[in-house]
Amino acid sequence: MIDAAEALRVIGEAEEQLAGPLLDRREENRVIFVGDTHGAVDVTEAVIDKFWDDADLIVFLGDYVDRSDTSLENLGTVAASLLEDPHRTIMLRGNHESPLTNPYYGFTDEVTKKLGEGSYDKFKEFFQKLPYAVVVNDYLCLHGGIAKGLTSVDQIAGLPWPDLNPDDPVA
Repeated sequence: MIDAAEALRVIGEAEEQLAGPLLDRREENRVIFVGDTHGAVDVTEAVIDKFWDDADLIVFLGDYVDRSDTSLENLGTVAASLLEDPHRTIMLRGNHESPLTNPYYGFTDEVTKKLGEGSYDKFKEFFQKLPYAVVVNDYLCLHGGIAKGLTSVDQIAGLPWPDLNPDDPVA
């Protein structure tokens, strides 16, 4: 399992792989979708171990953190898979990848406890660059469902990015 310090290093490197609010369309045969792991690093590791060799693409739909004391390790594990093969791993942003929720559900405290004061800022930088969506095999993939008012994928592509506290209802 990745430790907290390694998670910080990995997200710093993985940040370079993040390229906008909407990722390019993909056509893949064997796709695995993973949502809302909320710090369950054992579940995340099991999914990666089970499907890594056979899947063409693993799409993580967000909510990697909060509600657990291993959120750092979970986030680091997903980011490490992105670094290992950026063509095979997609990380999307969920509503828990936000400074609006992290203080209330434990991630801010976990980061401060494990890495010290001020270290949460690096995670905010990473979160604001996570894409909101990707289209895979003509399916729109995102966290939490389609927003009221979303009528076109192009609206997602036009969202502000990076965006620390998204206030557009489409985001």
